[in-house]
Amino acid sequence: YIHNFAKAYLMALFSNNIMSKGKKKAQELAKEVFPWLIEMSSTQSHADTEEAPSTTKNAFSAENVLKYVYYLLGIYYTTHLSAKTHEEEIGIIYFQQAIELGYHPAYCNLGVCYIKGNGVPKDFTKGFECFLKSADEYQYPPGQHNTAICYEKGVGTTKDISRAVIYERFSAEQGFVPAIYSLASYYEHGKSNSGISMNIEEAVQLYHLAAEMGHENSAFLLASLYERGKGVKKDLDQAFEWYLRCARDPSEISSEELKRNSKGERGGCDIAMNHPLAQYKLCHLYEHGTGVEKDEKQAVYWCLRSAKNGNYLAQNLLGSYYEKGFIGLS
Repeated sequence: YIHNFAKAYLMALFSNNIMSKGKKKAQELAKEVFPWLIEMSSTQSHADTEEAPSTTKNAFSAENVLKYVYYLLGIYYTTHLSAKTHEEEIGIIYFQQAIELGYHPAYCNLGVCYIKGNGVPKDFTKGFECFLKSADEYQYPPGQHNTAICYEKGVGTTKDISRAVIYERFSAEQGFVPAIYSLASYYEHGKSNSGISMNIEEAVQLYHLAAEMGHENSAFLLASLYERGKGVKKDLDQAFEWYLRCARDPSEISSEELKRNSKGERGGCDIAMNHPLAQYKLCHLYEHGTGVEKDEKQAVYWCLRSAKNGNYLAQNLLGSYYEKGFIGLS
């Protein structure tokens, strides 16, 4: 039970882009767990929990198993992890069944389907109502965040920046990283008619919080603020560290760093996001010796990494490196 549910929830996280660059990984996990999910859904109220440890029996009661399974099958069908096309309607049915059994996060997924017209006719009003229900009745952080977006952009409801900020705060206070990032952006640029004035120092604190939780855009913007000395004292060492944390690939994290992370400890470059713009920035820092010792070989290395990740700026710069005959390039 635990092993299969863990894989199924990882599938959901990857498919919902909560974990970056995850569609391919979600599809791989879906192939492994889909047959098990279908088998579990067919057991109805006769799910056998004898395999589960006694400490998890309540979580794995027949009804709980079923609502989780319905929710995960809803994600499987509505995020197009199925090899077959036009099966989104099946996912909608599973979300509705999960809601009937009391799994309220499914309201938020259902709202996304209405907004996108995925398995149901596109209906911004119904989408907003689903988000609002999950936000107001169940205080579900992603629902609060999506409600904020609807108020900010006037999707399915009247545009109301002040209410957008309120719901974004509700979500951020529960630790939902996209909401923390949105609030940071509000403070960096200021938000008219919201009660939020430009406050770069507050933005830096929020970007830092989101970055430490693995949000790649927050980490990149934090590095940029340190590099420019905007809202913080200019610190090229901090800028370099955060660019490096963004730029590395997850496969480059050492076992020691993983152990430190699992204990909740911080320090060093223990985040890796394979961020092409951060790789491009590292290339520039090494080329010009800004905040780090000048090193053409490292400049080429990071330029190649960024170019291979599809960054056209790095591809253009790489052309000039070939033209100049930088180290390692003929």
